[in-house]
Amino acid sequence: MIVLIATSNATSLFDKYPLNFSSKRSIMTLLTQVESKLKAGGPLDAINRLLNDFVTEVTSEQAQHDQLFASQQTECTSETSFRVSEIASATSAIQEGQETLDGCNSQRVRAEQDHDVTSRQLSESRNFLSLVEETRRREAYAFETASEVFQASSRAVDEALLIIEEIWSGEASFLQLAKHMNGMLKDAVKIRKVHHLMGVMSALSQLASKDLQADEALFERVKTMLTNYRSKIQAEYQESASAEQAAIAAYNEDKARLTNAIDTLSTQKDELEQELKELEKCIITQTGIVLSATNKRDRNQRLLDDASALCEAVTQEYNSASESRREELDLLKAIRERVDARFGQLSEGVTERGEQDEFTYSNEYAYEQPAFQASA
Repeated sequence: MIVLIATSNATSLFDKYPLNFSSKRSIMTLLTQVESKLKAGGPLDAINRLLNDFVTEVTSEQAQHDQLFASQQTECTSETSFRVSEIASATSAIQEGQETLDGCNSQRVRAEQDHDVTSRQLSESRNFLSLVEETRRREAYAFETASEVFQASSRAVDEALLIIEEIWSGEASFLQLAKHMNGMLKDAVKIRKVHHLMGVMSALSQLASKDLQADEALFERVKTMLTNYRSKIQAEYQESASAEQAAIAAYNEDKARLTNAIDTLSTQKDELEQELKELEKCIITQTGIVLSATNKRDRNQRLLDDASALCEAVTQEYNSASESRREELDLLKAIRERVDARFGQLSEGVTERGEQDEFTYSNEYAYEQPAFQASA
């Protein structure tokens, strides 16, 4: 009997070669028929025809099965070779895809780290530029404010000298000068030059307490001190202006350097973001390739296993059926020998009577054992 093994993805060899050996002849029926004819004294040629027909059926069936088995073996070899090739191809694709996938994952980790570092550096550079710009604004405001005070102080000195001249000529009073000097003192506080003005204030106090006509030297001394104070604040203003120009130059240099660094970092960040997108595509694509190749390998492995089991079943069925036919032929040989023995006894009696009656008997249906060899 052929054992059917169902496969979900391959054409069954039994379906492809639909020969049916299931309708078995009956050796017991043959024995019954032979015994019946022997008991009835039937002719030997009738019994030989029964036996010969049975032999013909067995050998014909074996020949058909040999041809079928050869075709099945060819199909098995072809199917096995094809599935092994498909598995090897899928395995190679898995290996190549996994190597590429591992490379993309490794590159993505590196790109993410670079992106984090670049983003942090870009943020720090922008923050530092903002700090530099804010510092420059404060410095510029402080310089502009100080410039106004320096200029106002210089004009105040000129006005103080004019008031002193008017006091000398009797056109002004020390009260006017005192009020004016209080304003100068406030400006000196703003530009932190009070220490330069303290000597002038002391001399003016002395001058106010003396007779102007009697202390002309002190009067001239105050004028000189005011003139010197103006020279000092003008010199310091020039130093402050030079420092401001240097600060502006340094700011412009720092700003240009930071702006260039920010532009470079921004470009690098954009490039890294684009690279991460491409690597993500690579990972998705290679993951799909590995998954598809894995499914292909597993599917073909299942089909190979099914085909191997099916081919093994075909071989077992062929060997079993061939052995059964050999046993049938061996049994037929035994039956033939029994029949020959039975008719041999009858032949001896007939020959003996023939000699007495003067006629000769010969067996025209002598049986020759057919040669039978199952295909390997």
